[in-house]
Amino acid sequence: MPAKNPALWLDEALTDFTIHPVNVAVARRAALWDWEHGDPGDRVIAATAAEYGLVLVHTDRTLKELPGFDQRY
Repeated sequence: MPAKNPALWLDEALTDFTIHPVNVAVARRAALWDWEHGDPGDRVIAATAAEYGLVLVHTDRTLKELPGFDQRY
């Protein structure tokens, strides 16, 4: 069911999710990770999973090759 107020749709869509912020530790790991892949988005996603101890579930072939965090491809 669409949100009654379109300005609030994201809040409603994320009701059952936990949002983990990009903090200093995540940013540092993303920036300093010894990984040739330079995509900042991929680096932040992987660093967030690593810093918060999360399992990253994805279909990204590049991320699949990166060790250092729990993932399911």
